[in-house]
Amino acid sequence: METAGSSTTAAPTRVPLAAGSRINGYEIRGVLGRGAFALIYAAVDRESGYEVLVKECFPRGVAIRERGNGAVVAASDAHAADFTEAVEAIRREAGILSTLDAPDVARLLATIDAHGTVYLVLERVEGSTLADVLRLGRLGTDEAAGLLLAMVDSVAGVHEAGFLHRDVKPANVIISADGRAVLTDFGAARPMALTGEPTLRTSELTPGYAAPEQYGREDAEGPWTDVYAVAAIGYEIVAGAPLPDAPTRQSGQMIQAVEVGAGRYRDGFLRAIDAALDLDPRVRTRSAEVFEAELLAGIDEDDDDLPPTVRIQRASEPDSPPLSLKPPRRRAAQTTRRWPVVVAVLLVTVFAAAGLWGWPRYQDWSRDVWTVDATGGGDVQTIGEAVARARSGATVRIRPGTYAESLRLAHPMDLVGIGDSPAAVVLAPTGGTCLVAIAEAGTVTGMTLKGAEGDGQGAPCLDLAHGRVLVEGNIITGGSGPGLRLRDGAEATVRGNQFVAVGGPAILIESAARGTITDNIVEDTARAGIIVRGGAVPVIAANAIRHTGQAGVLFAAGGGGGLANNVIAETRASGVEVRDGANPEIIGNRISAATEAGVYVYDGGAGRFSDNVITGNTYSGVVIGADGDPEMTANRITDNAQHGVLALDGARGRFEDNTITGNGGHGFAMGMNAEIVLGENAVSGNADPQVQTGEAPKP
Repeated sequence: METAGSSTTAAPTRVPLAAGSRINGYEIRGVLGRGAFALIYAAVDRESGYEVLVKECFPRGVAIRERGNGAVVAASDAHAADFTEAVEAIRREAGILSTLDAPDVARLLATIDAHGTVYLVLERVEGSTLADVLRLGRLGTDEAAGLLLAMVDSVAGVHEAGFLHRDVKPANVIISADGRAVLTDFGAARPMALTGEPTLRTSELTPGYAAPEQYGREDAEGPWTDVYAVAAIGYEIVAGAPLPDAPTRQSGQMIQAVEVGAGRYRDGFLRAIDAALDLDPRVRTRSAEVFEAELLAGIDEDDDDLPPTVRIQRASEPDSPPLSLKPPRRRAAQTTRRWPVVVAVLLVTVFAAAGLWGWPRYQDWSRDVWTVDATGGGDVQTIGEAVARARSGATVRIRPGTYAESLRLAHPMDLVGIGDSPAAVVLAPTGGTCLVAIAEAGTVTGMTLKGAEGDGQGAPCLDLAHGRVLVEGNIITGGSGPGLRLRDGAEATVRGNQFVAVGGPAILIESAARGTITDNIVEDTARAGIIVRGGAVPVIAANAIRHTGQAGVLFAAGGGGGLANNVIAETRASGVEVRDGANPEIIGNRISAATEAGVYVYDGGAGRFSDNVITGNTYSGVVIGADGDPEMTANRITDNAQHGVLALDGARGRFEDNTITGNGGHGFAMGMNAEIVLGENAVSGNADPQVQTGEAPKP
């Protein structure tokens, strides 16, 4: 790497990106903050209007300079080594986020190499950091318990996916609009399989939240390490002040949570926090699941006169074998004397529980069909109550009315509007999402889902993750964000819906989602009709897409899959755009009357186009920009106002067996540095020469 001394003219010191500058399709709005290795920017996706975060590798304390062409160089060899280490760290974070399948994690949308450094484009979660929440003052029991349980749930999801976060702290937790605790900043994260490796001893940590084993002790790190950090946040909540760091705790005394929170929180809740803060990881609460169970038990414990259960560390010899988990055997005579009394007590308890709790719950869990009626004529008056009480696989029938609710579907269930039309049953929350579905299966049908109007940050109306939910026969409208988002490997079927007057893109498909989008009507959207990005590979077939505010269909950031037999018309940008490494298969579509090009491939986009009709567009039928590289076979490119195909400087591609006729400009117009391979094509009825090479006009 070049150093400052290798040039006779000093390069200007590198500064953060200015507001208004762009990284690929993302426009920087300003700096939000910085960490040890990176700057965090607020940004917006120019195509979708979706607010995102951009994380630039920009290590603190490393003198970085840049040449006039924007390439980053270090000011010294030592700084070059530090900068290289920071780049490796941020790439490692990108690798973890790209494989991490956990619902409460801020998702990676794209990785961009530019200006000699690395940028991560991340989901921006609507909400406040936990640090901001804690600054508002001490929380009550219910609020504190809710926050801790939400964090435990998020950490458990990361552990289940095979990773440790290793830097859980209030600044890295977003409390979302729907009450989730979303984890951010995975710069210190590692796969669990590597947590015994000595290389972990040099990684970054945050005093007060880092467990003792992260300071270099011989104890291996594991789920108990993240549990310590969550418990440290719990201590900060009940004490109103941060926990002392682990080395200070090891050398001195600390007031326990059961003392500092006495009288304001339940004793069992406080004991659960203390148990998860044990300095010895072998004694500490060992998993997020166990911590959750202990917190719940502490919250629900009865206020009686019995002494509380306490945890003690039992003395043992250093080389003693592990303790058996089997209960000790009682003497037979003692058991014989007591069993009639025990049985009698159990019988009384069972019958009482059946009357007071068991029978109503049995009715809930055995019922297959629930009816929701807002006027009180059904089983319940809110959809949320039916969803909470119904068993897995039940059907929730929703009578006509407007329901100002935001729903979360966590297990398979069918939500069915039973009005005369979808317009009769309206789900219209005042904020956040209409419905988040993380269930493996289920159905949403026969309703109007109306997105909440917001500040432009754009929560989706329907948010589907992981499972195979069917969304059929609905009207999706309004809001400032996407009408429907598929994410995190979702394989939903979206069929026969109307997406009309949506404030963002009608459908956003990202983060390795698959799914089938078919027979829908998409019209009058403020943004693109459908966006596919982030490794998503859906099948998009037989839809009518028209009057979109931007592209009809946009493939970006590694998006793929298939676009087949759709009608795409009257879009206010190009009919189909492909960029940023996207590589879809586009077959048998009719693309017409776009305000710009019929098809626009640029900035690393590729794709295979065959049997499409591209006609009557305001610009050229097909435009290939710099670094675009499509393969086009057997398409009809006719009657466009400008050229049939316009290939700008730096464009690549291959054309074989296409019919290119009746266009206002040349059949092919190619810039001097375009590298277009032309096979046998039928080119006629265009402006002469039919194939023009040299400096081509810009669209």
